[in-house]
Amino acid sequence: MKKIIGLLIICAIAVFSIVSIGRTNYKSYYSGDAVYFQNNIIIASTDSGSLEVFKQIGPNLERDIKLKAPNSPLDQTYDFSSVKLNVENGRLYAYATSAFTLYKYDITDLNRPVLFAKQKNTYYEWYNRVDKFGSNIVTISNHNIRVWRSDLSSLDIINSYQVDNDVTSAVTFDSRGRYIATINKDNLVRIYDTNTRTNISVFPVNYRDTQSLRKSYFDPSTGDLYVYDDYYLKRFDLSGNLVVSSPNSSVNSFAVEPSGNANYIYAVNGDSVMKLAKDNLRGGLKISAGNLTANGYAMGVKYVNTDGGERIVVFNSGGITVLNSSLGKLSKADATQIPDQPEVREPLALSFDHNTATIGAVVNLSGAGYLPNEPLQITFGGAVTKLSADNYGRFTQALTVPKVDNYIKSIDAKVDGLTSELTYSTSFNMIQVK
Repeated sequence: MKKIIGLLIICAIAVFSIVSIGRTNYKSYYSGDAVYFQNNIIIASTDSGSLEVFKQIGPNLERDIKLKAPNSPLDQTYDFSSVKLNVENGRLYAYATSAFTLYKYDITDLNRPVLFAKQKNTYYEWYNRVDKFGSNIVTISNHNIRVWRSDLSSLDIINSYQVDNDVTSAVTFDSRGRYIATINKDNLVRIYDTNTRTNISVFPVNYRDTQSLRKSYFDPSTGDLYVYDDYYLKRFDLSGNLVVSSPNSSVNSFAVEPSGNANYIYAVNGDSVMKLAKDNLRGGLKISAGNLTANGYAMGVKYVNTDGGERIVVFNSGGITVLNSSLGKLSKADATQIPDQPEVREPLALSFDHNTATIGAVVNLSGAGYLPNEPLQITFGGAVTKLSADNYGRFTQALTVPKVDNYIKSIDAKVDGLTSELTYSTSFNMIQVK
């Protein structure tokens, strides 16, 4: 009993508290996403409230990005709540949720993240999480799941499903988006068919409390659903029939992920990371979470296929660890608190208050989408003006329309960000006075 109580306390601290080690504060890592992009493993998490992006460099995971949610000046600032990575047309994007808004960052260059697009809903629906099935991006709220188009032009909702859920982390999609599984606080699994928009099965599982992450996994080869509850790792068919089960060696359970080997799955239960055979959910390999990072408690796991073989990213409370298929440790990042980096808060924009004017007239040029307080350089008809953006990466600058040759009908105004190296230009029409 003492052991059970102690482990429950550790779990509660790991997920919900700010833990202190010496003089350094950190928040635990329990979820996130990872992809293989341009021969690198890229990992993202929002568990600290910021969008953090890491890249594997040898035995280390280097944190290249740490951004706060770019709420507008009139909005209350909310933390990021989730992130999903997606490769589109050779570029890497991070979709992140914060309150009522979905953000899309272009992070192809990790040194210069750019806010590509954002969409704030008008129906006061809080986006708890962003996820993905196939090429589709989905947002999850307490009563709705919305499917978004993920192309290079817009963030538009293309479908939605009314699916009630009170444990957002437990919402799972099959690889085609045909089925959605939820595990609510009533300890019932519901499998929803998106074609018929109805629940096709409802069956019970067992959790000790309502705080569990309750992550499940659809096997694309069999269609079966793996559920790791606090007593057993279980495999169900779509009708809710139990196919096979294996006792949980811990008092909690968290996540199941596929393996590149079709005969195995990966699972984490706080105490351990395991590679288990699908036929009996036993055997295989096992490593203690305490051997991966300080204050290790394995809560999230993500499979990544690389040129060098499969890799497993473990969100291990005290840090993030990358393992190989034999559960050997390759690299890690410890959970530490570092200062937030400057962030691009808005898409690049540039406009004049008047589109046409005569030589010598004064016009105002306004722009947005640069780094907060970034030094800028405006080039307009050969004249150069230097200034700084405000706290939100915006500016307004008065400019004098320059004298140019009579045959020139328009000129460009170009604004260079001297730190971000972002450049944007817009044209201005000349009125020639004879």
